[in-house]
Amino acid sequence: MIPCDVYWHQVLKQEYPGREEMKLAKKCNAKCDFDGHGEDEKKDSDLLYCVGEVLHDEFKPDPLASNLIISGHAFKCVHPASTEFDIYILIDKSGSMSSSDLKPKLSSFPANRMGAVLESANTFLNEVVNKVGEDKTFITFMQFDNGVTFEKTKEKLKKDWIINLASSIKPADGGTNFDAAITRLLQLIDKESERILHY
Repeated sequence: MIPCDVYWHQVLKQEYPGREEMKLAKKCNAKCDFDGHGEDEKKDSDLLYCVGEVLHDEFKPDPLASNLIISGHAFKCVHPASTEFDIYILIDKSGSMSSSDLKPKLSSFPANRMGAVLESANTFLNEVVNKVGEDKTFITFMQFDNGVTFEKTKEKLKKDWIINLASSIKPADGGTNFDAAITRLLQLIDKESERILHY
């Protein structure tokens, strides 16, 4: 077996590039086009260039991903994403959700299962806001029992959005009609099918 450096010198008649150069040659050359990078960031190729290898599969948008996803490429740099996200939250408010075996920590929510679910949803949405920014995310929120009982459609997501909505949220009561709720949800999703991220 011919050592790599000998092969490059004697067969290819080229200077052996070395390990670091070979690593760079395997990396995707897509560069983040954000105009606001600082001078230190501009000097760091690990931050500005896609983390994938040449001909990698498309990276899918994810508001909580550790890397910033832009046009199918993933970057380590930190700045607001250019991708917009539609998030859909569908919450069961049937009678069983009034049970107090699970409770939220915050008094902003009902002291029952539904309150615990609402608090979890609020925590998730705040993480999205912190990662993506308020201008890039839209929220559709629905509650259901025998049918859809409350609906907020395509509102711009703000921090503590669900806490601010708490006074409008319906108390737990009624049956559980998943079919009606999911049918309505899919109708809304179909309208935004070109640029939607499902949850």
